Amino acid sequence: MDGTIIYYNPPAGAAPQLPAGRGLARREEPATSVTPVGLDTPGTQILYPLKHASKYQHRPIPNTQAYHSTFLADESQDTRLVGNFAVLPLRTRFKGPAFPASSDYDIIDEVLDLFRANSFFKNFEIKGPADRTLIYGILFVSQCLNALNASTPQNEALRVLTNLALDNFSIPGEVGFPLNSLYQPPRDKNEALFLRQYLAQFRQELANRLIARIYKDSNMPSKYWLAFTRRKFMNKSL
Repeated sequence: MDGTIIYYNPPAGAAPQLPAGRGLARREEPATSVTPVGLDTPGTQILYPLKHASKYQHRPIPNTQAYHSTFLADESQDTRLVGNFAVLPLRTRFKGPAFPASSDYDIIDEVLDLFRANSFFKNFEIKGPADRTLIYGILFVSQCLNALNASTPQNEALRVLTNLALDNFSIPGEVGFPLNSLYQPPRDKNEALFLRQYLAQFRQELANRLIARIYKDSNMPSKYWLAFTRRKFMNKSL
């Protein structure tokens, strides 16, 4: 619908509210698809006549489906797995068992790119092991943001998130892991140790790059990132 003009006859003196896609074609007044300020729930759209549009904030029509990992396409028989969790290559200087990424874009970049868009969704269809790595990353970003506040300076955030990344955390199969119904446990102690080492490396790199993003323009965290502390992807938290 974005970019398409829909015509309808609005009631006199009122800004009609019609669900997107249900406006009847008329030869009267053009309408535009806009979202009222603060109404950012995916799939929610309201049609208003153009003369009322200045009262509202124009936004692209939101995506109605969560984004999946692009690394699903790279999965093959050679993909390293622990249970059904993909151990993907990383572009990092932190020590750990991950293979070095062969391109400039890795799963860490993808987690940060998709975090805000996917955080709106309570349901997510898992299409492969790479999606499970994406889910874990998004939940860890949410945990990191909840450890900060609007007055946390960058050097303090680095200390807090480094400790969080290395803190004792649960892995699939353990009692405290929130997604045991979706993640298979490691087969033995060696696999469990390997996964824990990989996740420690993954968490450190993700925390480090998250700080670079949310403190890009100031010594205080971006309010546009902290606003997402109120949202829970899949209604879960680590």
